[in-house]
Amino acid sequence: MKSRQLRKVLALMLGASVLLVTFNNCGEQFKYDQQNLSSTSPTGSNGGQSSGGPLFQDKTACETDLMIYYSQSYQKFASTNCALCHVAGPGKGRFASSNLEDSYNDFMQTGYSKFSTNAISANHNPPASGPQHTQQINELRVGWQKALVDFGKCSGTTPTGDPEPTLLDKLALETTKKNIPAMEIGQTRVVTWTVNTEISSMKVGVNSPNYPGAMFSIVIGKYKTSGGETYYTFSQPKIYGANVDIRVKTLQVKLNGRLLQYPTTFRYLNASVRAGTMDSAAAILSTGSLVSPGVFSNSDQVSLAFESMETVVLPPQPPPVSVSLVGSPIRWVNPTTKTVNVEVRLSAPLEYEIAVTVSADMSGVFAVNETKISDIRTKSPALAAFICPAGNCAASAYELEIGKSIVGATYNRFDWDYKFASTSVSFAPGEVSRIAKVEFSSNVRHEANKLVVIQLDTPPAGVLLGAQKALNFIIDKRSNPKPALGEVTFSRLMSPTGALGENCLTCHNSVKREGKYDMSDYDLMIRNGVIIPGNIESKMYYRMNPASPNYIGAQPMPERGSIPTEKRIEVEQWILSGAKNN
Repeated sequence: MKSRQLRKVLALMLGASVLLVTFNNCGEQFKYDQQNLSSTSPTGSNGGQSSGGPLFQDKTACETDLMIYYSQSYQKFASTNCALCHVAGPGKGRFASSNLEDSYNDFMQTGYSKFSTNAISANHNPPASGPQHTQQINELRVGWQKALVDFGKCSGTTPTGDPEPTLLDKLALETTKKNIPAMEIGQTRVVTWTVNTEISSMKVGVNSPNYPGAMFSIVIGKYKTSGGETYYTFSQPKIYGANVDIRVKTLQVKLNGRLLQYPTTFRYLNASVRAGTMDSAAAILSTGSLVSPGVFSNSDQVSLAFESMETVVLPPQPPPVSVSLVGSPIRWVNPTTKTVNVEVRLSAPLEYEIAVTVSADMSGVFAVNETKISDIRTKSPALAAFICPAGNCAASAYELEIGKSIVGATYNRFDWDYKFASTSVSFAPGEVSRIAKVEFSSNVRHEANKLVVIQLDTPPAGVLLGAQKALNFIIDKRSNPKPALGEVTFSRLMSPTGALGENCLTCHNSVKREGKYDMSDYDLMIRNGVIIPGNIESKMYYRMNPASPNYIGAQPMPERGSIPTEKRIEVEQWILSGAKNN
C-alpha cells in the first residue's frame, strides 16, 4: 500500500469524529463524511499534518474491513504470482497491483472463483499458474468464504425494537493485560491467554469462564508506512484446547487499557469452536482484523474483552465428504478415442467451493521414471488379467511403457501420448459431479503399448480420498500398422538426426514458435495448413524446395542454408504418402 493510502487508513482509524453516523447499527452501512475526510486528518507521529482524503472511495466500514482482509490474502498471492500480466490493465485487470484499491476493485470484478481456477490451471499461464498452488488457493478460498460471511453479518440489517446496547454495555469478560512481544517492523507475534486463569468477569452476576485446557490467542503485527506512520494489527483470534463446544460473542481489543473502537468485524463476532479443536485454522473465530495507528512503546500492553463466552452443544459433524473417480478402473484406448471424460464425484455436496487436482502419476504402482514395464504380471496382476484374461499371451503383450505427457521441459514433444484440458476441477457449493477431460494422441505409431494412470491428488482439507482414486488407461499401440520396409515415418523425420528434427525444431518448437507455428505439434500443423497431406506445395515444404515455383520470393528454410537433397526428398515422400502421424 502506498504511503498516501496508508495515511488515509490511519486518518479514518484516528478520526472517529468524522463518521457521519455512529457505529451502533451495522445495517446503517457507516457512511463516511467524504468532505471532512478529504480536508482534515490527524497529526502524524512526526508532529506534522498528514495529507487527508477518503479511506477508500465509496466504501463502507464493512467493506473496508473486507479490503483489509483481501490485502492480507489474495492480494499477496496476486502480487507474487500474477504481476507479470495483471498490473496495468486494461483487459487483463489490475488485481496484482500494489495499489490496494485498484487491486481489490478488479479482483471483485473478476471474482474469486475465476481467479482461483486460473491460479491453479496448468494451461492459464504456467509456471505462474499451475497445480503447485492448489493447497494455497484452497486455503485462500476457505478464508475468503469466511470473510464474506463476516461481511454479510456486518452489512446486513437488524430487526427494529429496543435500542441496541452500547458496546461498553455489552462487554462482560476481559483478559489480563500482557506485554506486546518485542518484534521488528513487518513481523508478527502470537499472544496467548489461559481461559480459566487469565479471563475474568467485568460485571456483577456474570461468571468467569471455566473451561479446563482452553486457550485464547490473537496475532499481533507491527508495521510502518512509507511515510513513517506506525501501526499495530490484530488478527486471527482463536480458541482451542477445550473439552466442550464453546461460543464466543463480540471481541474487542484494548491497548494499554484503552478500548480500540476502530471499525472491525470483531464487533459482530458470534462463532463457535468444537470440543477438541487444536491450534489450527479450524480454531480461528473471525477473518477480520483491527488496525491501530500510534507510536510504539516497549511497554505497550494488550488485553481482550468479550460480550460472552459460553458452553454450547453443536450439532454432530456430518460424515466426512470423500472424492472419487467414476468409471471402469481399467480400459483400452486407441487413436480414434481422442478425448475421454473422467468424472470426479463427491460423496455429498459441500457448502463452499473446492478445487480437486487430477494428475497422471505412477507412484504406488510404478516408478515415475520407469520407461518400460517388462513384467506387468508381477507388478500388477489386475492389469495383467485385463490385458490377457486367459493368461496365455506372449510375453511381449505384458511389456508396457509409461505414457508421456505433452507437458515437458524439452521442446521436442511430438511423441506425446496424453494431455489434460485442465488438471483441476472446481466444485461450486452444492455440486457433486465434475468432468476432467483427458486427450489421447491420435498418432498411429507401431510401438509398445503405453500405460497412463489418471489419479486424484491430495484433496483439500476436510475432504477424503474415496474408494477409487485411480483409473488405468492402456493405449493400444501394437495394433497400429507396421511401416513398410523403407517407408518414411513422421517419427523418423522428427528424430534428432531426421530432416525435420535436425533442421526445423530449433526455431519452430513449443518455446520459440517462429512464424507462429510449432513443428512438434502435429495436429496444430495440420489445422493451420502448414502441412497439407499429399500436397508438396504446402507452406512447410515449398520453402525448403528450390524446385518449387513458390520458392522464388519466399524466405528459404532453414535459414542457415538448404538441407541435404536426400533428406528433403524424404520429407516429400512422407507428404505425398499422406503425411501420416506415424
